[in-house]
Amino acid sequence: MTVAYMEYAHTSGSFGIFMRVLRMWKGSLLKGVWQDLAVFCLLYTVISMCYRYVLIHDEFHKQNFEILSVYCSKFSHRIPLSFLLGFYVSQVVSRWWDQWRAMSWPDSLAMLLTTYLSSCRSSRRSIVRWACLSQVLTLRCISTKVARRFPTLEHLVDAGLLTLKELEQLDAMLAKTEGKHDISWLPIQWAQELARQCRFEKETLPEGPFLLMIHKALVAITENNRTLYMYSWISIPLVYTQVVTMAVYSYFLAALFGRQYLQPQEYVREGGVYVRADGPEYETADKKNLVGYDMHTFDMIIPCFTLLEFLFYFGWLKVAESLINPFGDDDDDFETNYVIDRNLQLSYLMVEVPEIDHSDPFGETNIPPTEMPHTISSLEYKDVGPQLPTDNFIMNELEMIDSRSRASLIGTPAAKRRPAFLKRFSKQGRRQYSIKSSISNRQRLEELTSERAGHVMRKRSISVLAENDYLASVTSRMTRLDSFFRRSRPNHTSTSNINSRANSTKSCRTIDSPRVDIPDTIIEQESKVPRSSTIIVELDLESDSPTPQGKPGDNIHFSAKADEEE
Repeated sequence: MTVAYMEYAHTSGSFGIFMRVLRMWKGSLLKGVWQDLAVFCLLYTVISMCYRYVLIHDEFHKQNFEILSVYCSKFSHRIPLSFLLGFYVSQVVSRWWDQWRAMSWPDSLAMLLTTYLSSCRSSRRSIVRWACLSQVLTLRCISTKVARRFPTLEHLVDAGLLTLKELEQLDAMLAKTEGKHDISWLPIQWAQELARQCRFEKETLPEGPFLLMIHKALVAITENNRTLYMYSWISIPLVYTQVVTMAVYSYFLAALFGRQYLQPQEYVREGGVYVRADGPEYETADKKNLVGYDMHTFDMIIPCFTLLEFLFYFGWLKVAESLINPFGDDDDDFETNYVIDRNLQLSYLMVEVPEIDHSDPFGETNIPPTEMPHTISSLEYKDVGPQLPTDNFIMNELEMIDSRSRASLIGTPAAKRRPAFLKRFSKQGRRQYSIKSSISNRQRLEELTSERAGHVMRKRSISVLAENDYLASVTSRMTRLDSFFRRSRPNHTSTSNINSRANSTKSCRTIDSPRVDIPDTIIEQESKVPRSSTIIVELDLESDSPTPQGKPGDNIHFSAKADEEE
């Protein structure tokens, strides 16, 4: 069965969250390698004791052992163990996951039958039972658990998956194939024939592509069963498995000798001849051993890092041994018996036509809230929602001006006026807008206006072009720029005029202010203005308030000016 440990690792916020996982025994690293580790430690201890207490008295055999140990230590790293083992395990894990994805689930088939074959209950139940029977026939060939549970076809009859008449047909097909071929396709063929009869003979299946959809669902189950059958038939080449196994075992066989602590005899050179440096007179001499051992190695009675290396590499190998056949009896093998029980029961439940209550808890007209209610525990982990790249994208008023209108409204070519204008504009304090939503725009503008209340103009002259909201917003932006321009030129008293029709609407909306409603008195005056006139509305704002004071329209002054003929 699969070892579940996600309950211990649901979040990474706690300190040492994986320490709980290390204490688990079933399916753990220590359970997989403890026998090999015990054998390795025993052999290492025996070899070390023989060297320290037996070979120490025989210099010839002692030196030969030291030469062997140095040789193993020097050349054991020539084995590409990490490469061989890593690539092998990656292939095994990929096959293991692909086999799990190839497991059949009759849920889609059951839902299709409930929707399009609602008038024939017995046909729906028979089709899903045959789909489950096809999966069981495949798993009997590849899974030892299922083979122990259903050793013969008669056991399937006792379990209710097979009738006696169907048993005879399966036995006849096995006799024809002499038991050499997979016959899990036969129940799927029965299901396809029954679906065809429901469509053309019983006429319980309506016209349209519904028969084709049921056929595709049955074919998908057959393809999954065939995929599992092929994975169990064709495995990873044996030679690759042997290479990896030999590499791991030979590496640690060499480590039994190469990781031993040695005490070789030291020599000094006198007159071209090496003599043993045993006396106190050789303490300061340039001594060396003849086997090439590093005399600076400290005697660690327990080879800690060698044992850790053994755990990691052998644990890696045990992962491959466990996952190469996921239909066995290991701790992490697939729970095939559960899958069989689950598919049979749920498929029978899913083909039953349910009695539904279609009343809406929110009513017929109400819309669900933006957020569903939270408990006190879940409120702490409330999700923020998607954070998009342009959520905090800020633009100022100058950057939002239509490049085709800037020069004509200000009265000077934009290329000549822009550097000085930008300098003056930065001194006045920039108004910035976010493009995320109108709500964030208003919030941003309120913050900026409250911080820069001293820079708010006392009077703005706005030419209202009320064709639509977009043109009104453009008008508002253009006139603000004109106001800045006039402040730098006191003698310039003209207002930016934008021609509009006399039948303009009663209100307009700007980006940085609420909707401004024009009083009826202004509309009455507006009707007297010729169609070729420009409608001008002046809006007074107090410096300490970002919005108009009083009632809507109290601070709006209407005037008109006839346009000059060309």
